[in-house]
Amino acid sequence: MKAKKVAVISDLHASLSMLDAFISYINKQDVELILNLGDYISNGPNPCEVFDRIWVDKRFINIKGYDEDSLFHSVKKSEGIAQGEWIRKKLGKDRLKKIELSPSIKMININNRKLLMCHINGWAEILQKSAHHIMGKLKDEDYNYILMGGSHRPEMTYQNKIFLKGNVIDPGAMTSSENRGNFVILDFSQEEPNISFHSLYAEKIYLNQINSKEQRDIIKEEVEENTLKDTLLYIHGKKKSGEVYIDQDVVQRILEIGLGQSKYICIGCWSHEKQIIRELLYYLKCRKIKASEEGSQEWYIGEVTDQVRELVLNRRLLPCGRLKWFEISFQDHINSIAPLYSIYHYGKEGFIKRLSLKELYSMEEMLKKYDIPYTIPINQ
Repeated sequence: MKAKKVAVISDLHASLSMLDAFISYINKQDVELILNLGDYISNGPNPCEVFDRIWVDKRFINIKGYDEDSLFHSVKKSEGIAQGEWIRKKLGKDRLKKIELSPSIKMININNRKLLMCHINGWAEILQKSAHHIMGKLKDEDYNYILMGGSHRPEMTYQNKIFLKGNVIDPGAMTSSENRGNFVILDFSQEEPNISFHSLYAEKIYLNQINSKEQRDIIKEEVEENTLKDTLLYIHGKKKSGEVYIDQDVVQRILEIGLGQSKYICIGCWSHEKQIIRELLYYLKCRKIKASEEGSQEWYIGEVTDQVRELVLNRRLLPCGRLKWFEISFQDHINSIAPLYSIYHYGKEGFIKRLSLKELYSMEEMLKKYDIPYTIPINQ
């Protein structure tokens, strides 16, 4: 299958106005394929109209979400039964048959890249079933992109779980409490695909027309492309022999970025670690000390200096190889509430809040090289 631009949507929930806005926008973007990750005909006013619009448009490739699947299986939530009956009656036999025959997981190849389409809902039971199903499908194949709907959160993640390994893209929901429709566009026109997250804003207003008021849906095509510049990158640490850790090369790189872009450093340790505190105060031009409520943990905040760089880059490890301090973070101001960069839990986890695009790509490559899982949330 060939396509230069591919849109990915999920959780439309029978919103015809949002579907119209989305179609109007992607028509201007020359999108050739639309991958629909499910939950598109439930919990909304226009299940039939949305179904017909999607199924007549040959660009759509559809899978079932949990809501579609529940139309053919009993649900435990009593409030869902009445709604399911209403949707079934509205859709009729022909539409229901097409939905029933739709796959719940689909593998496709676009421009020689393998993509997996799936939908995972928040229920632990559904997650477990999906995970087991995915594990069987992925056992003998690697995928370039795993497209996953259901969470309603736009997010790009790199995972290395047993049943899930690779780039995971969640486009978010096409309907949300903020009247926003979130989706992703994959641009395959270049050698390295470009992944962009988009958001449409919809609002209802009244238009005055000669002696009458008519309510209409006005769609503001206020498209927000969430570039990955100055974004949040969570680094989760990997497990080996029962321990969670981040490779020291990655820790070193995060510390180098923090030291280079921040004015202040904050280092946390236990109040009983007198020798570590003495060394810390020797190197750190301390400006402020914070303590936990029970007094067992302390944080020492000071300016980033050459002495601090020497301590953090070259003297941070104990003889056993563990980090001396339970947290190293960096901030712009002495009284900053939230840090910009942090390594915590003795180097088991970390996050970065401010990166240039070039630095972000470089960091992603390093994390993948060491097989370290990470998450890039979208629409904070």
